[in-house]
Amino acid sequence: MPSLLEYFHGRTQTFKAGSLAAYSRKWHELTSDPEILETVTGQHIEFDTVPMQEKPFMQTKLSDIQTESVDLEIAQLLKKGVIQPSKHEAGKFISTVFTRPKKDGTHRMILNLKSFNTNVTHHHFKMDNIWSAIRLMKPGCYMASIDLKDAYYTVPICKEHFIGKETCTNMCVFQMG
Repeated sequence: MPSLLEYFHGRTQTFKAGSLAAYSRKWHELTSDPEILETVTGQHIEFDTVPMQEKPFMQTKLSDIQTESVDLEIAQLLKKGVIQPSKHEAGKFISTVFTRPKKDGTHRMILNLKSFNTNVTHHHFKMDNIWSAIRLMKPGCYMASIDLKDAYYTVPICKEHFIGKETCTNMCVFQMG
């Protein structure tokens, strides 16, 4: 059992954003569903309109503690390959960041994509909860809990959309993908 724990600890320490694409061949063996395969190989963002920055970028003032939380989160996102340093160019969309307190006293960084999302096609998605999953269980079934903290980041974004969104903090611009 310790070797299995060491294996998974090593896997979490070497996390890389967009890593789901590395398994696309296996996904093609499992399914022919075009929506699943698009998600695995490079998710397209469906735009209703071309994102345009209507107002000039204005980052709200963060406290020293909030700035420290944002800096730590940015460092983690850089390490995981979720964001990359970028130079702002005309036509790119810059989103602000803000923080919310967590139960443990630290702050959670939130990328404010509210303006950006007004350009994205909305698809309703109903997520099941624990109670609907329990209702589906039959005697002899087992349940497990999996930490999906970074699961969202494993889905690659197709290259056409990679250059469009940015966030700016402490006058550093980062490209999201």
